[in-house]
Amino acid sequence: MDYLIYIVLLFEFAAAISATVYYKKYKSTPLKWMLPLLWYIAINEFACHILLAPYRFEILYNFYEVIVCLGLLIITRLHLSHHIRIAIANVLIVISAIAFTITAITQDPFKDWPVFSFTLSTILIIIALTLYLVEQLRSNKIVRYTRDIFLWVSIGFLIFHISYPVIMFSRYFLVTDSVFLYEAIFLIQFIAVIACYGTIAFGFYRGVHSATLIRRIL
Repeated sequence: MDYLIYIVLLFEFAAAISATVYYKKYKSTPLKWMLPLLWYIAINEFACHILLAPYRFEILYNFYEVIVCLGLLIITRLHLSHHIRIAIANVLIVISAIAFTITAITQDPFKDWPVFSFTLSTILIIIALTLYLVEQLRSNKIVRYTRDIFLWVSIGFLIFHISYPVIMFSRYFLVTDSVFLYEAIFLIQFIAVIACYGTIAFGFYRGVHSATLIRRIL
């Protein structure tokens, strides 16, 4: 099933390319920080799974988890407008940063993967993205906001982060020597990643930024 890795990389690069092609739509908004993050995700995955696969550099995976988790939390926080939800997002960012710091002190980042801090940050990302979706649902212009780029990005990352803790739990506690279960879980992870980055790529193509939607509404 190694060929599935190439399909995953194709979708990750597709999301980054889509964000690049349609950069003008959101270049003056906080969403602009999503562009380098998507390219980092694609390039790091390519390096870890293709270029450096035989060497298994855990430090690259660890840096990846920290940058992506904190990056998503910060970008989501920048898209919130209600002061209470902004305060909650700030707390989520601090908790995630503390968790990764503790993990870096108590584990060897060159050998150990930060299971606890990554799982916690995944939950925090789900909470932060849910806060954003709540804001959208509370808007009386929700039909228009279905074209908001970050709404599509949020849905894409929610697909991945909701499914990934289940995948990790299954991989650590359910899969022993069963090749069938291992391949089934890998296939579920593959579908989640494809759905995630496929949704994000489509969002940059289909959507516009919420500021543009507001001007159109007014």
